[in-house]
Amino acid sequence: MRSGSYDLHCHSTCSDGTKTPFELIDLAKKQGLKGLAITDHDTVAAYTDEVFVYAKKQGIDLITGLECSSFYEKRDDTESVHILGLGIDPYHEKIIEFCLKHKERRKQRLIKIVQNLKKAGYEIDDTFLYEQKEGTIGRPHIAQQLIEKGYVSDMGEAFKKFLGDKAPFFVKTTLPSIEETIAAIKISGGKAILAHPILIKGKKVLRKIISSYGFDGLECFYGNFSINRIEHLITICNERKWMITGGSDYHGENRTFVNLGSSYTTCENMEKLQLERYGV
Repeated sequence: MRSGSYDLHCHSTCSDGTKTPFELIDLAKKQGLKGLAITDHDTVAAYTDEVFVYAKKQGIDLITGLECSSFYEKRDDTESVHILGLGIDPYHEKIIEFCLKHKERRKQRLIKIVQNLKKAGYEIDDTFLYEQKEGTIGRPHIAQQLIEKGYVSDMGEAFKKFLGDKAPFFVKTTLPSIEETIAAIKISGGKAILAHPILIKGKKVLRKIISSYGFDGLECFYGNFSINRIEHLITICNERKWMITGGSDYHGENRTFVNLGSSYTTCENMEKLQLERYGV
């Protein structure tokens, strides 16, 4: 971690993280970060007036953002591509409408998963499906129920045995296209960054995605990328005059092996991003 850098990929309790936006700001300050982007899944609920005021008070440069799920070729999440929207206007009607569609999609999927679990004899309290008014809900919320009921010991086991792509209770969901997602981000004033590109299966697929869509940049610094892979991604960005970003994908207790700021964007790269700032 480099002091004074930015973490442009982390999650709060507004999606599947375990820390509130306020706690993330506190942690960013503790870690010596200059700023961060809270990129919750398919929602901008973290960006309230109170959060903007708190970030300013703590001396943290709060960058608006979200992480959107989209489909590549197939219209479901078996071939999903994640896209960071950085510097978006969280009050823009297009991004709000886009997030609401995602929220309903996620809710309907989870209802089916919970119904299937109940039919199989698992005691799942489904009130969380209807109580969370802000933000988004996802499979980790069901995983937490499975942990609390003693069916599994941790999040990894929950996905392996119940909820993962190859697990018995997995339910496919219909995603918006990469084109739709990039359009929504750009209309809302943001920059579309291909998230953790190294996680995309197949070098040919990655090359096709990079060459076929109007991204603004790549998340070059993420997790334990090898130096060769990082340099390859940076070369692509330089050739296309794309933005270079980095982020930890921090989820708090839901992913304890990742620390906030463990992957980051340098101040030099932040200046090149020229992202709009919002808030009170």
